[in-house]
Amino acid sequence: MANLFTRARALFRSVEPLESTKDVKPARVDDVATYEKATINLGPRYTPDQLVRRSGVAIYEKMRIDEQVKAVMNFKRDAITARGWTFKYEDESSLSEEERGKRIRVFTEILNKMHGSFVDALNVIATGRDYGFSLTEKVYSNVTIDGQTYVGLNLMLGRDPSTFEFWADDYGILQRVEQVMPGRRITVDMSRMIHYVHSPEFDRFYGRSDLREAYRAWFIKQRVGEFWALYLERMAGGFLILKKTAETTMQYGTPEQDSLQQVLTNLHGSSGMILPAGIETVCVDRDAALIAAESSDAPYSGESLRVGDVIYQVNQVPAVTIRAVTSTLATLKSGDPVTIQVERDGGLMYVTLELE
Repeated sequence: MANLFTRARALFRSVEPLESTKDVKPARVDDVATYEKATINLGPRYTPDQLVRRSGVAIYEKMRIDEQVKAVMNFKRDAITARGWTFKYEDESSLSEEERGKRIRVFTEILNKMHGSFVDALNVIATGRDYGFSLTEKVYSNVTIDGQTYVGLNLMLGRDPSTFEFWADDYGILQRVEQVMPGRRITVDMSRMIHYVHSPEFDRFYGRSDLREAYRAWFIKQRVGEFWALYLERMAGGFLILKKTAETTMQYGTPEQDSLQQVLTNLHGSSGMILPAGIETVCVDRDAALIAAESSDAPYSGESLRVGDVIYQVNQVPAVTIRAVTSTLATLKSGDPVTIQVERDGGLMYVTLELE
């Protein structure tokens, strides 16, 4: 601690007084005094976006094709670029009114002769909102207007943001931009490029994508959709049950029973099978509950439910699962009638009970 204060006092003693007559070196834009990073930079600058570090810029490309994400991002973009454009001089311009009008007409004519529309070119630049930044190449050509030849924009080419690397020194000053291509690297002439950075407060080269905050919701939506598709593949056709009849001699634990169990395990919606004598199939709809056993002390009187009954409704409430059935019954009190729609022996029927 004492050593720290000694150094601090020595530092302050070395400061020149304000009235010093020494020449003061003017500050320069690139006269940066502090390091941006704690270690020497031996490679390209890394994006601060941890999602891109983990999954690459391609993760935002996947998010862009989601119908909800696409609708929102296109709406935000079109709210800016679809309002039209015009050229206008400042009021204090020294040019005459005639010269202003001439130049505006030339500029407008050049953009109207571009390949594609100028709004399309703006939309290419605006992809930086999706990726955090965009690099768009400007292509020029000769344009003849009223017999005079001008050099004007001919095309705006959007480049894949995942192929670019930004090289900066230890002070965070950009040194060069390289494009990584299969088998080679290209040093990019930035005077030919438009480098748009979205949300530069996060990083002045890579920016930050507007999709970053939406990633968690998009990820959950993707996973739910995948699991739902798997569920539909296996369960949308119903829950298949193989039942023994009086004619069968098959015993549990035999190779025949193991073979049937294997068939059920690998069964899909497009599958088929040949059953041995004495085995019948029962397909339980996914919106129904199955009675698997009877209880001698069931809390109701009247016609009883049977093993194998498939319950579809309880007092007109869909019986998706046994838990749904018990939940519906829990809302009733002793003496209340209960009407249950069941499938029995291949036909639909109603069973009326009375809770005790």
